[in-house]
Amino acid sequence: MSYCTRVKHSHVLVRHYIKTCAAILFITALLKLFFALATAGSSAWLAAITASPEWAYRVTGRLTYSDTLAGGRQSSVPFEVTVRGNSWSVRLNGNASTGSGRVPASQIVRAEYIQMSSENDRLYYYYCPQETRRGDGAVARPPGFAEKWEGAYPRAVGHRALIALWYAFASSPYFAQHGVTNDIPALEPGGRSLVKAKVALSRNPPYLPISIQSSNYVGPETLGNSVEVHFRAVAMAQFGDLSLPKAVAVEYLHPQMSDLPIMTIRINADFFHKPETRPVFVPVLKGDTYLQDHTYTEKASVARVLVLTNKWPSEQTLAALGIERIKREQTSISSNIWMTAALLAVLLAGGLCLIRAMRSHSNE
Repeated sequence: MSYCTRVKHSHVLVRHYIKTCAAILFITALLKLFFALATAGSSAWLAAITASPEWAYRVTGRLTYSDTLAGGRQSSVPFEVTVRGNSWSVRLNGNASTGSGRVPASQIVRAEYIQMSSENDRLYYYYCPQETRRGDGAVARPPGFAEKWEGAYPRAVGHRALIALWYAFASSPYFAQHGVTNDIPALEPGGRSLVKAKVALSRNPPYLPISIQSSNYVGPETLGNSVEVHFRAVAMAQFGDLSLPKAVAVEYLHPQMSDLPIMTIRINADFFHKPETRPVFVPVLKGDTYLQDHTYTEKASVARVLVLTNKWPSEQTLAALGIERIKREQTSISSNIWMTAALLAVLLAGGLCLIRAMRSHSNE
């Protein structure tokens, strides 16, 4: 084969290669388009959530908490939920100190309200105790308790009713970001933060969940404490262009104890409103509050700064508190080392004296 023939043959091969690659890319694009069209009906509402992030509404109503383990005892309290875009706040008013969470049910302090909220990728939890009248007639408020974390979604802390309210009215940004096939924030506090679940979303904005089935079971070692949670939107109501839950039932089951729910939460929305022009999502601390901030993570030993304050500390204040805590820890460690060394020296000196006395006595 001559040189010219070989060159022509190479050019033909190159053209065939280019045409083949172009055909493969074209077929791949067609397949992607076909797949997108085929799945548009099932995923369009998920994609639409991020397209309209500025939904804003406020919901008020009553939440009824039934505890079968406590003889069917019920408590009904008013709630309010505010949502604007990715910011949200859920709040229970009145006596809401019962249930799992940071404040034990046995505590005598009655809550004026408890609140969980999120803004600017920060999560807040606040327990505000009621004012009490002292023996001299003066009114005082016991210290409250508040926590702050990084993130925008509930953790496995706080009151289970707050988490149920978040799912009912404020969880659409979470599902827009994470979808319905990944783990979700636990509906039952006190265990893992994320759990497996089966979730069905409404096909109408703001695309809130209408059904959730989840469990905190992770293996045989957790069987005794495992709780199944069934969340269901019983009725929906139209508020402008939005479809919001009118009634929600959340059942908590312990398979090892009974086939019947051990607890039930029923959420009944009474009114839907437009929120304030500039709603406040960071809880306002009323009086002295024990505040635990988990966002200061410059050093592991001060990742949780606990202070008594009436306002949320700034990052600079947290850094200063962290430095003070490190100094106190270092001072405590140093003093412990010196005290241990002094004690060992005293014991050693006493032992030597005792040995000498015994030898002297034996020589006599």
